[in-house]
Amino acid sequence: MIRFPITDLLDEQECHDFPLRILHPEGQCCTHGHPLADGQHPHMCDRAPVVDYRCRTCRAVFNLFTV
Repeated sequence: MIRFPITDLLDEQECHDFPLRILHPEGQCCTHGHPLADGQHPHMCDRAPVVDYRCRTCRAVFNLFTV
């Protein structure tokens, strides 16, 4: 069981940043290991705040929960 303080997750931005730190401690990347480019805009954002990105190298689509 994972234990963490719920008060830290009351902020919307922290709700996004927490799994980002846990799942991608070295930064978000595509399923083939290509890093997310600095300043890259989302490919699709119809499910905000979970947005999809398209890798500029291999064209794979990935998001925060893609590991």
